[in-house]
Amino acid sequence: MFEFIDVLLYGGRLQVSATDIDEGMNSQIRFAIVAGDPNRDFTIGEDSGVIRLAKSLNYERKRSYMLTVQAEDSGEKV
Repeated sequence: MFEFIDVLLYGGRLQVSATDIDEGMNSQIRFAIVAGDPNRDFTIGEDSGVIRLAKSLNYERKRSYMLTVQAEDSGEKV
């Protein structure tokens, strides 16, 4: 766990990453925020993993966030 809100507040971004040993289409990773953002305060690039603010945060409403990001490959299930 790490603090990244300050980076995002000042126009920055946070990028998560994942790797897959498959090749071709099966190695493409898709990212999604799956928990911790019920108000959709953040967006994530499905292909890039870049997390950005979707809207201004209200510190009085919520003081901290713990996002869960899912990384899933495009491979077929065997």
